[in-house]
Amino acid sequence: MKRFKSMFLPLLAMLTIPLISILYVLLNHHEGTAYSLVTDLDRHLPFVKFFVLPYLFWFFYIILALFYLIKIDRTAYYRTLILYDLGLLIANLVYFFYQTTVPRPEIEADDLFNHMVSLVYQIDQPFNCFPSLHVFTTYLIMKSIHTYSTQRMVKLVIHVIGILIILSTLFIKQHVILDVIVAVILADILLKISNFFTKEGVGNWVKRESLLLTMKKRYET
Repeated sequence: MKRFKSMFLPLLAMLTIPLISILYVLLNHHEGTAYSLVTDLDRHLPFVKFFVLPYLFWFFYIILALFYLIKIDRTAYYRTLILYDLGLLIANLVYFFYQTTVPRPEIEADDLFNHMVSLVYQIDQPFNCFPSLHVFTTYLIMKSIHTYSTQRMVKLVIHVIGILIILSTLFIKQHVILDVIVAVILADILLKISNFFTKEGVGNWVKRESLLLTMKKRYET
């Protein structure tokens, strides 16, 4: 019973993810202009149907990683979850003001993998692309596990699967390269802001400002 109570609040907090994701569903349609960010390099990237597997595994990847963070470090879990939610809100704000789309290849569902890709296309419209939430969330998890986990094998598995998930967004033509780059940048910016507002970061900033103020007073005298 005690164990259940200790898990209740973290699990309840995780419900913020599907709640915010409602915005994604509401915005995942075409009204007005939808911009294309396709580059020549994107056009040369092949369609690889097998990458639908890591793309779909993303859901389990995120959930399992968050459960792992709950187990090893509650503070790390809440920090990651807050950054996750902030990233979702920022991305959806971008979708509202700057909607993009990605052209998709014609798929003949003649085998299991093509059929799975077709299902992805049917469920998820080709909008809400910039930045990629698949990439943002995956990269955020990779960075968090790298920072807080002490188990090398866990880090290795998280990074290998994470890289496959990120590549899958390109190879099944759900996203373009700019979607991926901006998603990584967004995650890094949020992580840097979070690091700054930790006690260590703020403390270092206060010390630096105090030192500069002292030097200024000495110079003036």
